[in-house]
Amino acid sequence: RAIGIPLFLLALPALAFAATLAYAPVAVLLAVVTKTILIGTYRPIRAPAWGGFFVRNWVVQRAASLLPWALLRSLGFQSTVLRMLGARVGQSVHIDRGVDLDKGGWDLLEIGDDAAVGRDATLCLVELADGEVIVGPISIGARSTVDIRATVSGGARLGQDAFLTALSWLP
Repeated sequence: RAIGIPLFLLALPALAFAATLAYAPVAVLLAVVTKTILIGTYRPIRAPAWGGFFVRNWVVQRAASLLPWALLRSLGFQSTVLRMLGARVGQSVHIDRGVDLDKGGWDLLEIGDDAAVGRDATLCLVELADGEVIVGPISIGARSTVDIRATVSGGARLGQDAFLTALSWLP
C-alpha cells in the first residue's frame, strides 16, 4: 500500500539523517584511502602550482570536501577523523564550526590536549602563493586557543597556554 504524502513528508527528515549517517563512514574511508594512495604522508614542501603534487593534493582536497564535517563534529568524531588522516590531535580538543579542515596537510598538524580552535579560524597547512603550493607544519600547544577568525600559517607554533586573539594572524 502507498504510505501517503503526509506520512512520507514526516519521515523525510529521519530518512535524510539515516542516509547521512550511512554515508559518513564511506566518505571517511574514501578520503583516507585517497590521501594514502596519492600523497602518503604530508611533508613540508614547496612545489610548483599545477605540478604533480598540486594535482594530487587537489584530488585529496576534493575527497576531503565530501566529508560531512558538521555531522562528524556534532557526533564527536571530528578529532578521530583528523587522526585517521594523520593529524596528531590531543584529548578534549574543541574545533568549532567553520574551521576549514579539508585542504590537506593533516600529517603536519599537531594540536595539544585541551586546546581550542575558534569559529571560522584558519589553519593554513597548505597554501597557494607566488605560483607555488606551500605545505608547512602547524603546532598548537596544550590548553592554547586560536580565537574566532584568527589565522595560523604553515611553519607557525603556538606554545602551551597561549592565546591568539580574534582576527589575528600568526605567520
